[in-house]
Amino acid sequence: MQAPAFPPDEELRIEALHALPLLDTAHEERYDRITRMCTRLFDVPIALVSLVDTNRQWFKSCQGLSASETPRDISFCGHAILDSEPLIIENALDDERFADNPLVSGPPNIRFYAGHPLTTTTGFKLGTLCIIDNKPHHLDNEQITALKDLAAMVENEIHALELAITVEHKTQELIEARDQAEKANHLKTALLTNISHELRTPVHAIINFGQIALKNNSTDKSIQACQRIIESGNRLFGFVEKIMDFSQLESHTARMNFNKVRLQRTVKNSLQALETSYHKKNLKIIFTCDADDYDVVADESRLNQLFGHLLQNAVQVSPHDRDISISITQNSPERINISICDQGPGIAEEDLEYIFNKFVQNDRIEYQSGSIGLGLSVAREIVLAHHGTIRAESPVLENGSGCCMHLCLPVNHLIRI
Repeated sequence: MQAPAFPPDEELRIEALHALPLLDTAHEERYDRITRMCTRLFDVPIALVSLVDTNRQWFKSCQGLSASETPRDISFCGHAILDSEPLIIENALDDERFADNPLVSGPPNIRFYAGHPLTTTTGFKLGTLCIIDNKPHHLDNEQITALKDLAAMVENEIHALELAITVEHKTQELIEARDQAEKANHLKTALLTNISHELRTPVHAIINFGQIALKNNSTDKSIQACQRIIESGNRLFGFVEKIMDFSQLESHTARMNFNKVRLQRTVKNSLQALETSYHKKNLKIIFTCDADDYDVVADESRLNQLFGHLLQNAVQVSPHDRDISISITQNSPERINISICDQGPGIAEEDLEYIFNKFVQNDRIEYQSGSIGLGLSVAREIVLAHHGTIRAESPVLENGSGCCMHLCLPVNHLIRI
């Protein structure tokens, strides 16, 4: 008798076998169905799905045998996994490798064996689909093809199992990555909150001392210096507030107070706050709404912040004597649209994808002191918190300039009056 040799990749092969929930598991109909087909199709008493372990071959599916496993060193399947083609022994008594094998000289008295290796998606041969008879047997080419097809069906089940395990592992990795990201966000928010609290007190002190000094100084030079101190303090305080605001919105820790809000009135209030700025540039505001007004379920302070920033951007980038158009429409039962369009320099096409990212600024615009590239990021987070969308369109004018900010709010957050 000749014991089967070990494949060159034996260590990795065993690792791949043990990674699958196959060994020492209950019989399953999806495998038993195939072995039953084998016994009928080839007219043999025994058909097996055999998995070749370190020291044994274990039967995942077994027709015609009472044993659940046999030693590997006397197995036929141990030889079969050494090749990619089926191992066919028409009469074991005529083969010196098996003639004195205990499985030939004793029960189950194997004479005929045909086994096709079962290969994983990564190329490891885990075992075989095999058929056995206690008398000599011959397979013609059509029958050999049929055995290959049935083995492929078993492989498909194994591959599906591999895929399911891969998906499970990837899902777990994504869950862990998400948890780590959420933890990092919470830590970042906590850090920024602490920084904000630490900075607010000294910044307030700077502003207050600057105001006191302003009242107690009479020379133009001293007054100018005090005013600059106050302006710098206010600008620094604005930086802190913007970073803190974005961090809370991004991590979904910002408090939101949803109530019924008049949409058109909110936009007009934001415009009124900028009246001095757009009158100074002689800008014409064109406001259209396809209804008297809309009631939106929203956080009013956040909407004021959203429209205030988008309108301030439009005023800032607009050349003198141009138009800013604002429209509110409901083009479908599912959504309401708000568009704010300016006639400024626009946004480069390659930047449209990134303009809402944090700390991004438009290279075509000379920003006023105090801009840190968070405004549109905050705007997007506010819109997302209201279950809406926001996108930029540019250019919108024939000369290649202009930009429109298009907001969309879903109908379940809106009541038309």
